[in-house]
Parts: sequence; structure tokens; C-alpha cells
Amino acid sequence: MPGSPLLKSFPSAPAPRHRVLRRLTMPSSRYRLLRDMAANERQLQGSAAAAMHRQQRQQQQPVLLVQALPSAGTATTGPAAGGAMEQAIDAIGLGRFHVFLLFCVSLIWAGDAMEVMILSYLGPATACEFGFSAGQQSLLSSVVFGGMVLGAGTWGLAADALGRRTTLLASCSVVVAAGLASAASPGYAVLLLSRGCVGFGLAGAPVAFTLLMELLPARSRGTWGTLVELAWTAGD
Repeated sequence: MPGSPLLKSFPSAPAPRHRVLRRLTMPSSRYRLLRDMAANERQLQGSAAAAMHRQQRQQQQPVLLVQALPSAGTATTGPAAGGAMEQAIDAIGLGRFHVFLLFCVSLIWAGDAMEVMILSYLGPATACEFGFSAGQQSLLSSVVFGGMVLGAGTWGLAADALGRRTTLLASCSVVVAAGLASAASPGYAVLLLSRGCVGFGLAGAPVAFTLLMELLPARSRGTWGTLVELAWTAGD
């Protein structure tokens, strides 16, 4: 309050002659009272200016409506935890991390499409190489879908209990290991078992899509979901 009458009656830095005359003609008790009141008023001015500065900074910066976010790998339950995370992700927006995650998920999605399309060529190729019958060729394709049936529920429960990232890495590891075992199979039984394991691992591919959607702002999920589906088309 620059125009305060109190500060005018007791200036902070008057001329030395005026200060001496005022001090000599004023009682000690009144002088101390005015000095203390002026000091308190200056302190109030500083507090008001600091509060105004903080308010301006809060208006300029986005305010996250989340006081504490769970650490990585911590399972959260309940609508309150989900709502807080949604608000934080929407406030943060998109970044390079999302582009990198989109690239990784697109590779997984394209690989899943390739594995499904391979089934059309696997039967005739094994018939030419090993002389498998028509029934054996059909079973090679069916066992992959049987593995998917078993893996769908398994990977879904694992994703909720262990986390999306851990489950996705585990499913991809199963697909890689089972695919290498399929390539090195010495006979029909080992090939059949390894192809079933491939189908079991492929059932975890949708976890990648879920992971991407959960980490995207709500306004961007539709567009980025379409980009992921284009990766499936590329894999076909």
C-alpha cells in the first residue's frame, strides 16, 4: 500500500535533520509505536506482493490435479486411482516417449499379423518338406488358435496382477523362443508343441495395444489407435 497515511507520517528514509528534530520533539513511547506499526505495514506489503506473484505463476503453469502418483510397477485399484492417472496423463500431453511406444507396439502388432498369415503357408511348406498328411497340416494351424484360447485369459490376468510392461515382455519372449523352436524342430511332435506355444504367446499381443492406450491422452487415442491398426495391415 504505497499511499498509506501511516507510511507518509513516518517515512522510511527521511532527511537526517528532519529525523533528528522529530525524534527530539516526539515522546519515546509514541516513536516506538509508530516505528513498529510502520515495520508491520511494510511486512504486510511484502506478503501481499508475494501472494500475488504466486497466484500469477499458478495461472501461467498447468495445475495437475494429482497430489501423488503411484510409482512404476505399483498396482492401483479403484476409480479414484484411475481418475487421478487420467488427469495427469491429459495434463502432460504427448511426447517423444509416446512416439517410441507407438513404434514398439506397431512392431508387435505387425509381427502378430505375420504369424497369423504364416498359417496359410505353413501347411503346404511342411507337406513338401516332411510329407505331412492333410490332417497333420490342419492340426498345425488349429493348435496355434488353441494356444491363443489358453493364452488370452492367462495374459489378461497377468497384466492386471504384474503390470502391462512385464506381461508384454514375457509374451514376446514366449513367441521368440517358441518360434526358434519351431524352426529347429526335428519332427512333427516338437513342431506341433512349439506352434502351440507360439499361439499362447501371441495371445499377449493385445496387452501392447492396451498399454499404449492407457498412456495416451484421451483426445489422442482414436488417432493413435488407427495408426496401430495400420501396422497390422503392413504385417499382412
